[in-house]
Amino acid sequence: MTRWGREKFINTLLYLQAAAANNMLGLLLREDQILRLNFESDVAIAMDDVGLFHDLISRADKDFTYSAGKIKAFLSTA
Repeated sequence: MTRWGREKFINTLLYLQAAAANNMLGLLLREDQILRLNFESDVAIAMDDVGLFHDLISRADKDFTYSAGKIKAFLSTA
């Protein structure tokens, strides 16, 4: 573990946990029951950096606005 470094190890664990949760969701629900919104980033985003709060809120607002039609359609079929 010392070669990996603590931060890289924890980030890998968090990524694997998210991937496992997404895979389990895919097994439990039909494809039309799942809507996942992701944003692209050119750099790695630290999970514990509270200084990124405003940037993340801005990205969420942008994605919500961009995906509003998709979200509305998804919620109307639920």
